[in-house]
Parts: sequence; C-alpha cells; structure tokens
Amino acid sequence: MMRKEATIHRLLTLTEAADYLRLHPRTLEAWTRGPSPKVPVIRLGRLIRFELAALERWLRENTNPPPEDEENP
Repeated sequence: MMRKEATIHRLLTLTEAADYLRLHPRTLEAWTRGPSPKVPVIRLGRLIRFELAALERWLRENTNPPPEDEENP
C-alpha cells in the first residue's frame, strides 16, 4: 500500500503574522475582514490563522520593485 506524504504547513497566529509582516495586529485583522481579504487567511471558526508560505508568496507578489535609479547605486 502506498502512503501519501503529509505536508506540514506552518500556521501563524494573528500576533505572529503581524510580527512577521511588521504590522499592528489590529491592522492585519482589519485586512482579513470582508468577502475579499487583502491577505491570505485561514478561518477556523472564530480563530484566524495565516500560512507562512502563503504570506511569503503574497509579499513577493505585492511588493513593488525598487525604482531603476535605486537598483544601480
């Protein structure tokens, strides 16, 4: 019988995710509200969790590249 490998996802609490993103927890919580949250969020009943890999991907996709004059000092 073939076993599937379990994938472990690092889940962060609101406070941990806010620290990681260097945001105030209330700001991050506000970003999770509504039908289209600004950040990737996992809701488990009343709990809010953030997958670390999803936050890292969201940061890469939503970070503006530096202006051209700052790329070559």
